[in-house]
Amino acid sequence: MGSHLRLSTGADGPTRSLLLQPRQTIEGITFGTGIAWHELPKTVGKWQIMWTWHRRIAFDNTGDVFHSALTAHAARNNKVGFTVSVDYTIAHAYRNVTNNSRV
Repeated sequence: MGSHLRLSTGADGPTRSLLLQPRQTIEGITFGTGIAWHELPKTVGKWQIMWTWHRRIAFDNTGDVFHSALTAHAARNNKVGFTVSVDYTIAHAYRNVTNNSRV
């Protein structure tokens, strides 16, 4: 695949490939954090492509592999700093499981 990411779709139609620069894809996904996907600026690409890539990366744990590799690289260079954050989906699931009105 070279320096591009290939996205093949076609479960309900003909297969097509969308080639994206990896940096553009990661920036688009990162920019999308905290806003609706359709609000992504045009400069990062089509929001549908970014959403699809985000979904695939989350589903096959590629994001965890990236995170582990980046953390290991930072640790080797003594540049590790940890910040704790809670994703809304985790807080929402916890609230539903415990029947609490607020977390």
